[in-house]
Amino acid sequence: MGNQDVYLNVAGGARISDPGADLAVCLAVASSLRDMPVRPRIALAGEVGLGGEIRNVSHFAKRMKEAISVGFEALAGSASDADASGEGPPGFSHLSSAIEGLLDGKRSGGDWA
Repeated sequence: MGNQDVYLNVAGGARISDPGADLAVCLAVASSLRDMPVRPRIALAGEVGLGGEIRNVSHFAKRMKEAISVGFEALAGSASDADASGEGPPGFSHLSSAIEGLLDGKRSGGDWA
């Protein structure tokens, strides 16, 4: 991505101060770069370190409950958050594995089974 200009706009001009939004931002950028949609009905919460490691976020279980209550099927995040929740959400230890696991390989979109 070294030859790309990246712009991020948050709806309504809101400011993001929660590091748990890192994973969602990274997946949005990767989605745009690869021209592939992010897996539907999956919410994202994870802090991404400079080395690409995905770190835990505070209150993961509460975040997952809220995501499900508004219509998402799961909350993807760090592998240790996923293990601790015990409810089977996708968990990733590194950004590269999250990109591979959460971007839909079909450029036309489509439904995940």
